[in-house]
Amino acid sequence: MPAAAVRILVVGNSTASTESTLKDLARSGWDSHSVQTVREAGAVLRTIRFHLTLAAEKLRDGTGYELATLIAQQSGNLFISVSLSETCLWLPAVEKGTRSLGQRALNPLTLATEAEMILRGCDTATVRTESERSGSGIGFGQVVRAEAMALRAVKQLNPTERFERQAPERYEHREGAAPKRSVGARRQLLRAAGLAVEHPLPLEREDLERELVAQGKRWRGF
Repeated sequence: MPAAAVRILVVGNSTASTESTLKDLARSGWDSHSVQTVREAGAVLRTIRFHLTLAAEKLRDGTGYELATLIAQQSGNLFISVSLSETCLWLPAVEKGTRSLGQRALNPLTLATEAEMILRGCDTATVRTESERSGSGIGFGQVVRAEAMALRAVKQLNPTERFERQAPERYEHREGAAPKRSVGARRQLLRAAGLAVEHPLPLEREDLERELVAQGKRWRGF
């Protein structure tokens, strides 16, 4: 596992529930590194920045609370494990660089959910920061919104494409086409009606026109 994937520092002995949580987080891509003492933890924290530190309350050379100052300076997260008779409680001592000891307590199940939220939030912030440093000016959220807009555009375009393929076929088969009518200029009718010659009126169908011509011939024979 590369160092870039190590997001969790474990200080002291871990319980069975903590080991199960760490395995679940590792499957999601967040590995952990373990040490046993406050001194070892301080040396590692000064070398590698961890997003989340899980420390036992009692260690060989001190307590997990002694790491609060260093982790707060790094804007990290520190959770302290307090052993009980059958389980343990986790006390958030530092959250995003702010000391929060005594405000709440978490059981092992809640810790797993909380840890995943913290790690996902840190990864999202890292992606956004790297994008801004590269000069692209595109954040992680903007990429997600752009992809969603592209998917919506494709869905809206598909019916249009189907229509464009069907329209020539319907035209060739004359589906829904209006019957053709011959159009021409009848200057004599226009003059009689007092209309401009430049705006001819539509004529009737060819068969009707022929009928009118035939009737005119009969009238002139009277």
